[in-house]
Amino acid sequence: MIEVVLFDWGGTLSDVSGQPAALHEGARRVTEILFGRADPALAQALALAAMDAESRSAADPSHREVDLRNLLNTWATTQGMIPEVHRLDEAIEAIGACWVGRALGPIPGALDTLAWLRERGLRLGLVSNVWLPPRFCRQELTRQGLEPRLDFAVFSSQVGYRKPSPAIYEAALKEAFP
Repeated sequence: MIEVVLFDWGGTLSDVSGQPAALHEGARRVTEILFGRADPALAQALALAAMDAESRSAADPSHREVDLRNLLNTWATTQGMIPEVHRLDEAIEAIGACWVGRALGPIPGALDTLAWLRERGLRLGLVSNVWLPPRFCRQELTRQGLEPRLDFAVFSSQVGYRKPSPAIYEAALKEAFP
């Protein structure tokens, strides 16, 4: 008997077509915060560094997730800057603010499908590879109307490991069967 259904987020429950634009806007805002100016070349370099970090993380046999703070710090250092901790915090907030409400949108029928499954007594969970801090992910789940339809959500940024690492699924099972 099926008791729990786990969903992926991007491409399954939500359309991800807005992610590139949200990433580029976030990168532009990061250059303003860290360098005091919106520099298109720096923003492009950061966006490329973020996509490269995600690709390397996905290809890493250990499946470690990208650490956003480390990514920003390393990238800024390669650009000749040692950022202050509070500036990194501001940069993370800026990226999150650009992502929430811009990067994802619910796929037609997703909310109805979750409601239908919930009516049948199934526990519903989300397991997603995402390097943004979980608070932004939860804001976005709420904004899309997904949060009240899910019993739990586990993000790779909270666990530190991406799918298909057993660690993220173990975390999901702990949520599914507390």
